[in-house]
Amino acid sequence: MNRKVLRVTLLLVVAAGRVPAADSQPAWRAARANGVVVNEIFTRTQKMLHAWLAAADPKTQLLPDRIGGSLFGKWNGIPIYTPHNSGADNYPFLIVTAYLTDPELYRGRIADMLRSEIRYTDVAGGRIPGNLRLDTHELGTASFFGAAEYCKDGMVPVTELLGRTRWFFRMADMTEDFMRRAPLRTRWGNLPGDGAEINGDVLQTLGRLTLVPLTAADSGETLDMFPSLPRALEKPAPKPAPAQGSE
Repeated sequence: MNRKVLRVTLLLVVAAGRVPAADSQPAWRAARANGVVVNEIFTRTQKMLHAWLAAADPKTQLLPDRIGGSLFGKWNGIPIYTPHNSGADNYPFLIVTAYLTDPELYRGRIADMLRSEIRYTDVAGGRIPGNLRLDTHELGTASFFGAAEYCKDGMVPVTELLGRTRWFFRMADMTEDFMRRAPLRTRWGNLPGDGAEINGDVLQTLGRLTLVPLTAADSGETLDMFPSLPRALEKPAPKPAPAQGSE
């Protein structure tokens, strides 16, 4: 365990042993029991952190979305980084684990992984990442769904805990690219996609960007990134025009 965490734990134990008041003993017994549980959680999550780092691609430092093995009865050994799995559901919580248990790792390799991710997964022309094969380092097309999941499921929790960090600005960059390149044209303006999940992801991300603006001057601008989203939710979608010759 990190020395700082261990030192704080020891101080709490010493302090607990010096409290003589009988009426406070039940509370201290509960605190000691909770401390054992928390220590176990930190120990296990740190082991998980280092286990995943051991599986990272040596060149890019990025994590595969799963460890090679049998999937649905078939062998699947192709290592691939995906923004909707590796980025959204794994890396952000390794960030939090390192922040709580290993500050040196948090400031070092964990931060380096973000730089590497931007370098190797951003598809040319923008800040939207794609899937990356970690054996050939072949980059796929821009994944708007992957970026939306990465922001909402990954960068939002990190921002809610840590505030305006490098990961907050990664989230802001991807969301800005959504605003610039939203592919679905509608009567209300362009939308990130035609499904509730991707549009809901972006709406939730915009809410956090509004609360934690890029600068004080930007506090009112985030709401204008996707004015088409709330308008599309307020009005029923128009019926598609019938195809020629269908009548």
